[in-house]
Amino acid sequence: MRTFSGKRSALALAIAGVTAMSGLVVTPEAKAAGFIDDSTLTGGIYYWQRERDRKDVTEDKYKTNLSHSTWNANLDFQSGYAADMFGLDIAAFTAIEMAENGDSAHPNEIAFSSSNKAYKEDWSGDKSGISLYKAAAKFKYGPVWARGGYIQPTGQTLLAPHWSFMPGTYQGGRSRGEL
Repeated sequence: MRTFSGKRSALALAIAGVTAMSGLVVTPEAKAAGFIDDSTLTGGIYYWQRERDRKDVTEDKYKTNLSHSTWNANLDFQSGYAADMFGLDIAAFTAIEMAENGDSAHPNEIAFSSSNKAYKEDWSGDKSGISLYKAAAKFKYGPVWARGGYIQPTGQTLLAPHWSFMPGTYQGGRSRGEL
């Protein structure tokens, strides 16, 4: 019997000790304040309408050359930096085709192509849709910064990936460091 009560006392003492010491355990606090507090969410809604007639000199009549209307919207999230080092940028835009005259001689450059292929255009028309135009991880440490993923040209550049109301996107990275 005595050994049983001794084991029980030792167990009670161990539980009491762990309970008392648990208040002294230091756990690192997760800090996302910079990531959340320094983040921005912007967007816009745009309406485009293009109407253009050109004179057909053989028939001496004006004919539709461009005739389309499109709603566009974008949403752009740019995070701050977690631990003052790591961040994330994500953005998307949409094109909603409202009207297009079948006599138009040009595609709707503000909507999406129906072919979905950059180099195999079949000229079958345009469509509404949504597209991610930015999905990038970013890093900074002192005078060094880097971005990588699906990013957009910034500043002066020779890159012109496409023609639309949103700048084009390319897959790659950018970095800079100062001494």
